[in-house]
Amino acid sequence: MNAHIPTMFMMIIAASGTLALSVGWVARARDEDGLQLWTVALVLQTLVFSLFSLRNQIPDFFSILVANTLLSLSYSLLFAAIARFQQRHVSRLLLWGPPIVLVVALKLLMNEIGARIIAAGMVFITQYLVIFFSLLNGKYRVSGRGKYLLLVGFSIMISVMFIRTMSVIFALDSIASMLSSTPIQIVTYAMAFVTLILISIGFVLMVKERADERIRFVAMTDRLTGAWNRIRLEETAQQEIARFERYGRPVSLIMVDLDHFKQINDRFGHATGDLVLKKFCAVARGCIRNTDILGRWGGGGVSDPSARQRFC
Repeated sequence: MNAHIPTMFMMIIAASGTLALSVGWVARARDEDGLQLWTVALVLQTLVFSLFSLRNQIPDFFSILVANTLLSLSYSLLFAAIARFQQRHVSRLLLWGPPIVLVVALKLLMNEIGARIIAAGMVFITQYLVIFFSLLNGKYRVSGRGKYLLLVGFSIMISVMFIRTMSVIFALDSIASMLSSTPIQIVTYAMAFVTLILISIGFVLMVKERADERIRFVAMTDRLTGAWNRIRLEETAQQEIARFERYGRPVSLIMVDLDHFKQINDRFGHATGDLVLKKFCAVARGCIRNTDILGRWGGGGVSDPSARQRFC
């Protein structure tokens, strides 16, 4: 196996730069889902591999210490982006501790290539594991398939970095230089290219799937009362009838009419009528089980459709 490492660096630079521009364009309006943080992380990775590609052409301070510290910082930003997506708070120590530890370790081990690679590898693995388990945390539900792409991507990164660290311990010559085309170097940078694309697509997919879920929720919810609307009720009714036909389990439906509702609107105003509907739904929710469904069917009556409100 043979490959030109500088060319692999250029591929990663091109990929991360393109992803940064693409994600940044999507995230320019708002950042409630963490896309702007993800964009900054991608920009840092573009800068990191640009510095890596200049090894032996610029001082080691930039191509080693600055580059690896920025790489660790980019992973902290990835974690911060995921935390923002999950709408949870993470400690500053967990975010900024790894880059600080790494910069100190690299400063002390600047002339020890083996110890330097091991120290960096342990810091990166720790960051990967923190992100990996944050995605698996059941307390912060992440629906959809996007998170599985991230899990696969970070699983690959953990495995590759572990193998890379172990290879230094048992065979330091396998990474004699960052630009040497050894098998472990080729695998490391090839997987860096693959996982960069994989986790970025996964995160964007997570954001899209959440947006789709929100749109579906709004489309099937009565805006005034928060109860399911008629579309959702009809969909659920079909599912329950199909379940009844297959398993023979009983199905119950209760229709409740609020008669003469038009008189409330005419006498006290529509704002009061809206308040009555909200209060009724609040009382109804307190009387049903968590597995039951409360929905607003709408107005009823032949002579005057607004004379009553029907719930089920």
